[in-house]
Amino acid sequence: MFKTGLRKTTGKMIAAAAIAGLGGSAANAAVMTYDLRIASATGAGVVQDGKTFTNAANGDVLTLNLYAVLSNSSGTQLDDGMQAAWGSFKSTGSATTVQGTLRGDAAGSPSTQNNVAPFNGGTSVSGLKTDLDGDGDLDVGNNQTAGTISPANSFFQATTNGATIFGTNATAGSPEFLIGTTTFTVTDASQINPTSLNFIPRLNTSGGVSGPRIHKFSIDGVTYAVDANGNGAASVGTNTTATTGTLVVGSAIVVSPPVAAPEPATLGLLGVAAAT
Repeated sequence: MFKTGLRKTTGKMIAAAAIAGLGGSAANAAVMTYDLRIASATGAGVVQDGKTFTNAANGDVLTLNLYAVLSNSSGTQLDDGMQAAWGSFKSTGSATTVQGTLRGDAAGSPSTQNNVAPFNGGTSVSGLKTDLDGDGDLDVGNNQTAGTISPANSFFQATTNGATIFGTNATAGSPEFLIGTTTFTVTDASQINPTSLNFIPRLNTSGGVSGPRIHKFSIDGVTYAVDANGNGAASVGTNTTATTGTLVVGSAIVVSPPVAAPEPATLGLLGVAAAT
């Protein structure tokens, strides 16, 4: 489960902690996974798969899609659905990692450029563009985890009139919902180390769950409203019946710089070595 200090934890560590917190009966082990994936890219770099981008160059633009993946043990996806989510898009690195800018809004100018239908209801916002970890590039969201926070600071998706969007297949398997999108534009690929991109769910560690700014989803016909510790709240709104739920984050996207070509002298030595 998620604990205080979420903003300093990487996506993989968050996922491991969440998975480690699962336990109890199937009814108390519901899992909803936030999974950020590369949808496409333009420029000189190469998309290896949904999680890997290599040979990054300045000006490359990656389009990133955020999915909510719901567990399903009832044998049908018709009773699994998504309603609301909020958090931050973040590149995790340092002064020696690939630098880039995640798409977000300027202060005082909220928009829905990172929101997608039907998860773009009237309270949805793209999130504020800012440097969340001091690594020199721009993320989207807010590090604050306690007190009252404006939804405009973080990416927030909500459906129209608070309706849950359910799966459409009466089959087994985990339904996936595209709930958001953003872009990552490479601004400095001259660094020696890769950077990682992920979605960090926002959780209120001051103990409260309030208004629409909460993670809401349904699994096997049970509606969850997730609070600060990754647990379901007993009474948030009128549609919350569950008392336990858990969020999980998928693996991070890795953006790597070009591999440096060997010096001519080095190539000559390699040739001599191969000939002996």
